[in-house]
Amino acid sequence: VDMKNWEVDFKYKLTKYTPKSGTCSGCEVHTGVYQAYRSVESQVDNHVRAILAKYPTATITATGHSLGGGLSLFTALELAIAFPGKVSYTYNYG
Repeated sequence: VDMKNWEVDFKYKLTKYTPKSGTCSGCEVHTGVYQAYRSVESQVDNHVRAILAKYPTATITATGHSLGGGLSLFTALELAIAFPGKVSYTYNYG
């Protein structure tokens, strides 16, 4: 069991969600999962940009389990905004 994951899970108070592009009036999300996503957001974005530059017809499937499921939902949402038409599926477990 990874204690950092437990710490993220226990930051369950809601916080305002602000997408990178656009607005989301009145949207609130789980603080810990949102903070965890924001901590890796730029790395994910950079890797996806590099992959799509090399494979421009590729589509994106976001997936995750438990905490990773929460992270994959933010990832899919933000990538769908950044790369319209590229996110094809999101699969989450647990």
